[in-house]
Amino acid sequence: MVRVVLLLLLAFGGLRVDGAFQDGNYLSKVREQFEYFKQLILRDLANRDGISDSVDYVTRVKLECDIPAEITCRDLDRIPDPNCGCDDLDNICDIEHKGDCKLWWQQSHECDFFEENLCNNNCTCCVKCEKNVYSNCTNKGGFCKVKCGQFSYKLDEDCHSLNCSCCKNSVDLGCMSRNDGSHCVGDPSYCGKGHYSDSSLCRGGPSTCCIPCAAKQSCLDAHGYCENLNHKCLNGFVAEEGGCESPNCKCCKPIRDNVCKRNDALDMGPADRCSPVSCSRNFYQFNTGCSSSANKTCYACLKGGWNKCTLEKSCEEKQGFCSKTGCNLDKYLEEPGGCTSRDDKPCVCCYPVCKSFKDHHF
Repeated sequence: MVRVVLLLLLAFGGLRVDGAFQDGNYLSKVREQFEYFKQLILRDLANRDGISDSVDYVTRVKLECDIPAEITCRDLDRIPDPNCGCDDLDNICDIEHKGDCKLWWQQSHECDFFEENLCNNNCTCCVKCEKNVYSNCTNKGGFCKVKCGQFSYKLDEDCHSLNCSCCKNSVDLGCMSRNDGSHCVGDPSYCGKGHYSDSSLCRGGPSTCCIPCAAKQSCLDAHGYCENLNHKCLNGFVAEEGGCESPNCKCCKPIRDNVCKRNDALDMGPADRCSPVSCSRNFYQFNTGCSSSANKTCYACLKGGWNKCTLEKSCEEKQGFCSKTGCNLDKYLEEPGGCTSRDDKPCVCCYPVCKSFKDHHF
C-alpha cells in the first residue's frame, strides 16, 4: 500500500500541464504545494513501525536542509522542510516583518534584510520590503521599498517591517512640460550639479522640479557653461555673475584657451556642457561633441539623462536590472547585452547568481 501511495505522488509530481495552465508561476506554486503535502505523508509513514521508506525520507530531509552543490533560485525561495527546524520564535518574524524563516544558506536576492535571532536552528528571518501585504503605508496610497528612489518621496507611515521605507511617487504639476530636460524628484539633493529647483512645479513632501541651468550666448561664446550657485565650477574654470538664463545659476568660464570645448560634432543646447571629467548625474555622457587642444579627455554632457539605460527582454526574463556602475557580484552576475545604453557610457544587466543554474528538484 505504501508503495502505491508513493507511486501516485510521484506520478502527480511529474505531470505536465498543457494549455492555459502552462504558466511558470502557476506550475511553481502547484509543485511547491505537492512537495509540501508529499513531505507530510512521507513523515507520517516514517513514524510508523516496520516502514522501510523511512530511510528514503530521512535522506530526502537531509537533502532538503543541506546546502546544494549548485543553488538555484528555487532552492533559495522555497520554504524549508518542517524537519529542518526553522521555526519562527513566538511568530515575531511573521508578525513584525511579514517575513519567512530560511536556512542559513538561503541568502536569496529577494530578501532585502535578514533579521537574526528570530528563528530556530541558526535560521534567519527573510524580510522583503516589496511584499504584497497590507500596512499603514499601503493604506495611505504608498508602497514599501528598502529606500525610496529619486522619483519618489518618503511618507511618515509604517510598512509591514520597520526596516522598510514607505514611498510615494512625486506628482508633476508642469515640471517636464515647462522646462526641457527637467524632472520631478522626491528630494532636492537628487537634482545634482547643473540644475536648480522649483518646488511649485511638483507635489508631494519635499518633492521639487530639477531644471537644467541654461547659458546665454555670452557664456557660450566664452566656452563656458552654467552651474548652480551652490556648486563650485570645475577645475580650470572661474565663476562669473550673469551669463545664465536663471538667477539661480552662474557662468563658469575657462581660465586658459586649451580648455575642453564644443566642436560641433553634436547638436548641443544652452543647458549642455563640455567636461574634462565624467559628467554629473542626470546628464547623458558622449565621447564626441567636445574636444581639447591639448588632446586631453573631454566629454559632452547633455541634459535630460534621468533614465540612461533601456531594459531588454533577456534581462527582464532573468529578473535583472540595468546599471552603469556594475553589479554586486555577491548576489548578481553581469550580462553586457541585457541593457541598451542611451549614451556612450555602457549599461550592464545585473541578474541573480542563482539564475545561472538550471532548476533542479530533490
